[in-house]
Amino acid sequence: MKLFTLFLITLLSIDSWATKVLQIGDSHTVGAFGNSLYKELSLNSNVTSARSIGLASANGIHYSSHDAAQRTLNYGYIDRPQMTAAAAQGTVDQLSTMLNKDKPDVLIVELADNFADYRESAPSDAFVKNNIQKILGQIQASNSKPSECFWVGPTWTDWVDENGLPVDNRKSTKEGKKIGTFYKKSTLRAQQVASLIKNEISGKCTFIDSLKILDKTEVKTSDGIHCNQASGTLWGQEAYKEIAKTSHLLSGKTKTNPTHNTTSSATKK
Repeated sequence: MKLFTLFLITLLSIDSWATKVLQIGDSHTVGAFGNSLYKELSLNSNVTSARSIGLASANGIHYSSHDAAQRTLNYGYIDRPQMTAAAAQGTVDQLSTMLNKDKPDVLIVELADNFADYRESAPSDAFVKNNIQKILGQIQASNSKPSECFWVGPTWTDWVDENGLPVDNRKSTKEGKKIGTFYKKSTLRAQQVASLIKNEISGKCTFIDSLKILDKTEVKTSDGIHCNQASGTLWGQEAYKEIAKTSHLLSGKTKTNPTHNTTSSATKK
């Protein structure tokens, strides 16, 4: 009897740390940031299952549309650990479907740059808020809400002048034509979007401020928006540290089993 009791206590103890994590995002998640964050999550002894889904150029609409065509893009896609390398095209499920299927205890969202309107002379805050609400609406609509939710905001760009204004550093052809896309990401707009996300998700998800966890000198990009391998890896590592420091489930601050709250989408910060 004593041996059975000890065995039961051991099972309950092990189960109390069993945490499932789902992370979704855009091209940053497809790339070095997502790969780095996924590796860190996989190494966490409390995590029994980690899934990382990235769809390049995605925003909140792509993770919420009822139309599969609207959830399909051709710029890069990955679903870790099922895929070991990114594909050119991918279709994501609605976030609510993922939550119902995977039943994650922790949800991590990395979305910002694709709804920031960097190239617009008068960027729309309403567009930002609408995309954020699309994700929050999907969480609310799911039957299996995560116990904790984190949202990773935009990071710095190095294609700016001393005033934080966009600088076009694209290379030119012999004919003088610029190669690639000029995203026009500015320091001010990144800060504005970070603030909008933080305010919009307040009480629902915990905001991870990438402008604080990284120094602007640590961010090096290939095109003003996409981090190079070293910067993306560092960003993922620092985001993980901040999440793990705040999360009860990932840091081991709780001794209770993860529960899927049916009335609240996240643990309030």
